[in-house]
Order: sequence, then C-alpha cells, then structure tokens
Amino acid sequence: MDTHSEARRIGAQLAEELHLALLARGFSIPMGAAAPIGGRAYVDVEPVRDDVAHRLIEVLGPPPLTVPDAGDPWAVAEEASKDLRGALCAANITLPSLGDR
Repeated sequence: MDTHSEARRIGAQLAEELHLALLARGFSIPMGAAAPIGGRAYVDVEPVRDDVAHRLIEVLGPPPLTVPDAGDPWAVAEEASKDLRGALCAANITLPSLGDR
C-alpha cells in the first residue's frame, strides 16, 4: 500500500473514532478523511455552529485549575527550605542564598 493510501486509511479511521467519541458525548459532528499532505493523515471536520463550539469547549476543555490548600504558605516555605538545606548539606553543597538560620 502506498503512503498516500495508508494516510487516507488512517485519516478515515481517526475520523470515525473521533466522530463516535463525540457522539457518545452528545455531539453529532460530521467528519471524514481529508486529503493527505506530505504522507500525513488529516481529518476534515464539518463547520459547527457557534453554540455547539462553546458547548464542545465546556465539555471537552481542561478542568478548572484548583490550588490545593497547603496551609500557612510561610510555614510551607520554611519547611521546604529546611528540607532543601538538609539535602544539599548531605550532598556537601552550600548555597549562600539559603543562609544559616
């Protein structure tokens, strides 16, 4: 099988898998294999309405970032400095910026 045909086959397979994955999440978006470029497979996706695009972003976008509560930030920083100082000392490395406290 030549590279062009193989890339088209892969593009068709990817389009089918992506279509089914989106369909399972409530989105019916037509797509198919696009013309290969440079031996690479591509998927051609039909245009989607603005409201559908926004819903896709909501459903498929990354979850919101949450910062775990680490307690008092100064205490956490002091503990981290102490741990780093101990590890560096064990490796016989001195960093003047850590100082002796």
